[in-house]
Amino acid sequence: NMPATKEMTIGAIAVGELAFPWSPYEMFCENGMYIKENSPFPGTFVLTVSNERHSYLASEKAYDYGCYEYDGRDYVRGTAEFLADEFVQLLKEIR
Repeated sequence: NMPATKEMTIGAIAVGELAFPWSPYEMFCENGMYIKENSPFPGTFVLTVSNERHSYLASEKAYDYGCYEYDGRDYVRGTAEFLADEFVQLLKEIR
């Protein structure tokens, strides 16, 4: 019974060589590290549970491992990786 799409607000701000992308979800470290590694900013600090409080955003690996963070949540497998790519694109745009 999940909706086909779910709206969420993400954002980022940059100050010099530092970038601060933020997400309303608590992201797993794999996705945060992916954003940092692919960011055009030397200093990237991923902020989570910002603006709105939602829930965990489980990584692909978590679905394979089996953990409580993805059980019964309101998004589908692959959402975390999609969002991480969106953050990288956003950071490239503001650079």
